Amino acid sequence: MSWNTSALHFAAACSVHPWALWSGRAHVVATIRNDRREYRIGRFDAENNVVWGTELLPKTLHIIVYTDDLGFFLSCDAEESFFANGRFFPAFSAWNQFVPDRFEVHDELVWKRLIAENARYKRNLAKRRARNQKKEAQKP
Repeated sequence: MSWNTSALHFAAACSVHPWALWSGRAHVVATIRNDRREYRIGRFDAENNVVWGTELLPKTLHIIVYTDDLGFFLSCDAEESFFANGRFFPAFSAWNQFVPDRFEVHDELVWKRLIAENARYKRNLAKRRARNQKKEAQKP
């Protein structure tokens, strides 16, 4: 399998546009600076039990897009440890710590697109849950 074919499979699996893999052009849409809020995080121990802990958000956290595709990536400075560094999120609601007023917005147009995508994401999620509940209720 060639590199390009592997990249295309990776892109499809991660919902990343293939262009983003070889362009390397990250577009920073918004940034949080010095907002060291605490968040809860669960990790699995050796017996596969969830152990909850509290961590701080990184000093600098960026919302990054590569294309006009849905979703965004979170990125922080390399020296900081953050569970979601480099992680893809389909919408703001998928990241539980999202609060829009904490961000310094650099690209208003893309920010508004991400906000609109979030509203659609929440609507579609509610519809899917309602369909699933209806199916469960109809089972004998």
